[in-house]
Amino acid sequence: MEDLEIEVKFYCPDPEKTREIILGSGALSRGRAFEKNTLYDREDELFHRLSVLRLRQDKKITLTYKEPVPGSDPSFKIVKELEIEVNSFERSEQILQSLGFGPVRKYEKWRESFVLDQTKILLDTMPCGTFLELEGRRSPIRELAGKLEQDWDKRIILNYMQIFEIIRKGEGIESRDFTFQAFEGHTIQMDRYLDQFFAGKV
Repeated sequence: MEDLEIEVKFYCPDPEKTREIILGSGALSRGRAFEKNTLYDREDELFHRLSVLRLRQDKKITLTYKEPVPGSDPSFKIVKELEIEVNSFERSEQILQSLGFGPVRKYEKWRESFVLDQTKILLDTMPCGTFLELEGRRSPIRELAGKLEQDWDKRIILNYMQIFEIIRKGEGIESRDFTFQAFEGHTIQMDRYLDQFFAGKV
């Protein structure tokens, strides 16, 4: 199905080394951009369905809806994804609010995008650290993970808000927004949390 998003993540304790390995693999950088994301919900309706309704602003503005795919391969994060480009963040937000969906959370990241064959390689600098995300088809993703010197048993199939919730509770961060401002003054020891992120031998 064309609407399926198939991906895995890996935590990168040494982002510069990871970037060198990516470029050494023959991948081409498409540049780096700052992303601002806002999640919308209606009385936790989407939250309880593990679904996401999101407005994203980087070099463009996109409206995205994601929902889990029942019975999908547990080795990967697989969701149905519907996405369109819009020309106004504010007007799109007005439409969502008119339908009863309000902003519930925000998250930010710096993302550098690379491409190698048909697999997307994304290096995401989050408020808590850097993650490598591979998106495409299952077999090429697994093969590329090895080529990029990533341990398959340490792949992550959680989304960023699930990762944030684990860290937020562990650190006692009051803000529910995964933003750089919310993490000011916090030095996160990621080793405390990594075991809770990994998918392991599935």
